[in-house]
Parts: sequence; C-alpha cells; structure tokens
Amino acid sequence: MPSARVGWRPDVDAPSLSRLSLRQSLAFWTLVPMTAFSLIVVLLAFGWAWRNVQIVAAERNASLAYVTALAIHERIVGAGAQEEPICAAIGDLATAADRTWYLVNTDQEIVCASPEARFRPGQIIGYDLDESVAALGVADLRSRRYSASYVLIPDTPWGLVLEESRDSMLSPTYALVMALSALTIVGLVLAFWLLFLGFNRISWPLQAVTEQAQRVAAGETFDPPDVDGPVEVEALVAAFNRMVTELGEQRDRLQEYATRMLNSQEEERRRISRDLHDETAQELVGLIQRIDLGRLAAEDDPQMMSALDELGELANRTLAGVRRTSQALRPLILEDLGLVAAVQAVVEELGTELGEGQAFCEVIGEEQRLSPEVELTAFRIVQEALTNVRKHAADATRVYVTVQFLRDHLHVSVEDNGCGFRLLPRTGWTNREQLGLMGMRERAELLDGTWTIDSRPGEGTRVTLELPTHIA
Repeated sequence: MPSARVGWRPDVDAPSLSRLSLRQSLAFWTLVPMTAFSLIVVLLAFGWAWRNVQIVAAERNASLAYVTALAIHERIVGAGAQEEPICAAIGDLATAADRTWYLVNTDQEIVCASPEARFRPGQIIGYDLDESVAALGVADLRSRRYSASYVLIPDTPWGLVLEESRDSMLSPTYALVMALSALTIVGLVLAFWLLFLGFNRISWPLQAVTEQAQRVAAGETFDPPDVDGPVEVEALVAAFNRMVTELGEQRDRLQEYATRMLNSQEEERRRISRDLHDETAQELVGLIQRIDLGRLAAEDDPQMMSALDELGELANRTLAGVRRTSQALRPLILEDLGLVAAVQAVVEELGTELGEGQAFCEVIGEEQRLSPEVELTAFRIVQEALTNVRKHAADATRVYVTVQFLRDHLHVSVEDNGCGFRLLPRTGWTNREQLGLMGMRERAELLDGTWTIDSRPGEGTRVTLELPTHIA
C-alpha cells in the first residue's frame, strides 16, 4: 500500500517501555498470584501435617510409656521395689518396643538405662522432670531433636523415661512427605503448562492482529492473520480483517479518484495554457503591434506618444505574465528536456526574484529520463515548495534544491533558511496553507512515494521526496 510520512515531532510522551505486554500481564496477574498462593498453601499444609505427625508420635510414645509402666508394675508385684528386677523388666519390655529407656529416681538421677542411651547411670537426666504430669500420670517431654515421655511406676520411688529421636520417629513419614511434594510440584507444573497454552491461545491471535495493525500503519501490505482462538478473539480478529480490508478498498477507490482528479487538473492546465498561448497571448501581440502603429501616427504629438509608450510597456508586461503563466501551467521544457532542466529553470527564476547567488540546484548521480508520471510529480512538488518559499520565506537568503538519481528511486529535497514555522502536534500540519502540503503528499502517495516536511521557527524548512523510478 502507498505510504507517506510527515516529518514532525509530537509534543506528547511516547508509551513507557515499562508497560507489560498482554502475555506478561496475564502471567503477572494469574501465574504469579497462583504460584504464591499455591506455595503458601503447600507450606502451611506441610507444616500442619508435620506438626500433627509429631503430636501423634508423642502421644504414641506417651501411651507406650504408660502401658510399659503398668506392665512393669505387674511383673514386679511380690518382688519388692528393687532396682535389679525393675531394670530387667524394663529392659525386656522397653527393648521390645524399640525405644531408649531410663529409670530415674526422685532426684532425677539415672538408675539404669538401655545400652544405646545417651545418658549413663549416675548422671542427671537431661529433661526437666519437675513439669506437671499430664493425664494418666504421663508427662510429654520434648527437645529439639528428641521426644520423650515420663511416667511414674506405681508403688515405686522411680519413674520411667522412654526417649525416641525425631528422625527415627518421623522417618516413616518422610517418604509420604516427599511423594506429596513431588505430586504437588508435578501438579503445579502441569497447571502452569495448561495456563501457558491457554495464554498463547488468547495472546497469539491478538499479537498477530497487533503486528498487522503496525504494518498497516507503516504503509506495508496487509496480510490477514489466521482466525484461531476463543470465540471472542476469533470475532475480534475477523472484524479486524474485515475492517482493514474495507479500509484498503476505500483507500484504493480514493486513490483512483485522486488520480483522476489530478489527471483532470493537468488536462485543465494544458487547456488553459493552450488558450493563453493561442488566444490571449496572440491578442496581446496584436495589441502591441497596433500600439506601435499608433506611435508612427502620433509622432508629432508628444503627449500622445507618452501615453502610447506607457500603454506599450503595460501590454508587454502583460504578455510576459501571460507567457509565464502559460509556461507554469504547461512546462514544455519538462516534456522536451526532462526533469533536471525544468527544475533548474524554476530555481533560476526564483534566484532572479531573491537575488543573485541565493538559489542553487545540484544534480547528484547520472541524469536520466524517467516516466512522465514520475517527472511531472517531482516537478510539481518542487514547484509547490518553491512557491511556498516565495509566500512564506521571502526573508530566505539561501534556497538549495537537490535532485539525486539512485538505482531504484529518485530523491529530491528543497531546503531554505527562512523563518520556518511550527508544525502542529499529532497532525504534523501547519495552521496555515494546508492545501499545498496536502497536494504534495497526495501526489507522492499516488506513486507509492514518501514525502516528509521538517520545519521549526527560525530554523528554516526542508521538504524531502522519494519516488520509485520507472525508466522511460
């Protein structure tokens, strides 16, 4: 599609680079909260389960200690409260229970202990046995690495302490915890993967629409994206495709209409130029000849001669203006000698008006004849730009026109150091004489060209044109 750019700088801030894309926004507002919530729930669940396992293990240990104390009491009934029978009974019962055991007296001194015990007989037990005894006469004793239960043996001055390390106590649950952890991780990964697929199903069509919108905005060819995704996204993409297609068709019709209008305008210019040359100019020539004949007849009348001289000068100036207008309407030099000669002619004409040495034309590259459409478009844009210099930059002391022939396109620029002007934000147009600028832009668009204008108050104006070339 044709494109045209206007070289202006809007007075609005560009979009912040920190703004998130659609996919990033979906991930941020769904995956991140879900991940954080899932981790919190998992950690709380594991902590709650771990605590319950410890409580159950401690209760089991306390119950075992209580049952063991009752069994010891039954075995030593009639034997008396002697250390050796009690230690032997504890060894038989507690060892079978696979626990470390201690027999302590009222001074918390160890009387006897299992072989693998951490404390030896004669030492003070490493627990505070002065704590209040729980229900059934059992006290729950805990440390950082061990859990123990203390119970008084009935009808004896001793107490029984059953101790178990937390690692051995909780080892049966490790496998369960690890399995739950792995299952949770797999579930989260699966959920994230499914969410990612869902995000892509929504974001891919929208991303394709965004890319195509940017291509259309840049003047490139529109390639309708595939309609795939949720129902709402499919409807949006289909509506976008239909809208851009219809806009493209309308744009083509407008361009065709503009082409016809410009062609009609050029035909009308040729007709007016022909009429001026064939009728008005010839009549002025006849008028000048009659004035010359009047001079011959009025040689003896000085007053009449002066009036005829003034009338002759006026007729000559009018004839020159008519010929100049006819030439501007239909530049025969463009048809006969080409673009460069026509541009040099209008630059020389402007130089005559501004002063010697103030208007220049430079040709870069090998000069060549181009298609009539390209040459006419480039000439009219240069002509309009120089007309704007006459109207709005009469104070310019330097006007520089460049015509550059490149391999596949023509580059033309018109630059002056006049007063310049401020381009309006958003539209890129000045608040004065917009029709001339619009005409230059439309002419460039019709040939798939690019037209830019850059101007600032006090810094002059630069008009640039690039057209694809069609060698004649």
